[in-house]
Parts: sequence; C-alpha cells; structure tokens
Amino acid sequence: MNGMWRRWAQRKRLVGVAYLGGAAIALAVAFLVWAVGGGWLVGFPILAFALLIVLAGYAFIDAHRYAKQVS
Repeated sequence: MNGMWRRWAQRKRLVGVAYLGGAAIALAVAFLVWAVGGGWLVGFPILAFALLIVLAGYAFIDAHRYAKQVS
C-alpha cells in the first residue's frame, strides 16, 4: 500500500512541475505579446499563467498529502 501512495505522490509532483513549466511558457508569451504591443491580448497569457500557478499549487499540496500517507 505504501508503494501506491509513493507513486501517486511522484505523479502529482511531476504534474506540478509540468504546470510550472506551462506557467513559465505562458509568462514568456505574455512578455512577448506585451513587447510587440499586443494591448489587451496580454491578458490571456497572464490568466493562463495565474491558472497554471494555482493548479501547480494544488498538485503539490496533493503530492504532500499522498507522501504523508507513506510514513
């Protein structure tokens, strides 16, 4: 049973890192859109950035919860 919780925690950590990578890309896109004068279009990548940061937080919280089940 401990192996199952360990695997779930690892998966959630990996998902959290993937969300953080997506957030970094969204932030870069927002900067590029701002740099070329995109105006209001900057809002879409910024919203994606915020959403991905929140999702990463929840993934890491779940990973911590699963890791606590191991011990």
